[in-house]
Amino acid sequence: MVVMIERLWRSLNHACIYCIGARGQARKGIGTWIAYHNQRRPRSSLYGQTPDEACWPGTRAATVAAAA
Repeated sequence: MVVMIERLWRSLNHACIYCIGARGQARKGIGTWIAYHNQRRPRSSLYGQTPDEACWPGTRAATVAAAA
């Protein structure tokens, strides 16, 4: 579990914090990145589903992620 959290934090740091300078831009970038990470990025460990699709099948989050 710790390894997964460390990897998530490293990815977030690289994608948002180091690449974006201003604090306001970083906040917006972090929110966008987390939404992408949970709603649009499929995982092989979840058989090609996003985390939202795997956790809440048939909900609006899964439907929106599938439509995008």
